[in-house]
Amino acid sequence: PLRTGSRPGVIAALLLEWTALVATLIKKPSIIAYFVVYFFVTATIFALTFFRNQALKLLLYSMRYLFRNTRFAAPVEQYIAGKFRELNSRCVVFFASSDKLHVLNKGILYVRDSEHTQWVRVVHVCADDSQLPPKVVENVQILN
Repeated sequence: PLRTGSRPGVIAALLLEWTALVATLIKKPSIIAYFVVYFFVTATIFALTFFRNQALKLLLYSMRYLFRNTRFAAPVEQYIAGKFRELNSRCVVFFASSDKLHVLNKGILYVRDSEHTQWVRVVHVCADDSQLPPKVVENVQILN
């Protein structure tokens, strides 16, 4: 089971963090420029990581609009489309702890909702084939 902090503990930690940030900025205001630059660079990297498919689509549509009918457009469009296909063709491995259909379905739904791929590889680790749960292959085929 997932363990999370208690609500009062999380609120206290956030308040202490913000208090430390404000106290540092009051004590040395010149640090704010470094903080802002670091924050926006980090936020941009995270945003591009999480929204890379949307960013590639936007770049592809922009290329089609801005550079249509030029010799520059076709190779760049092919490159962007190839990157988009490469991102969507990556595999996600789901380690199944049992052969229960609802557990496998929950894993597949998570991947469908949270990942940029439609390819899921279901893996169950056991010492030999005799220990393989009896319905794991059948239930994976049902979900396929």
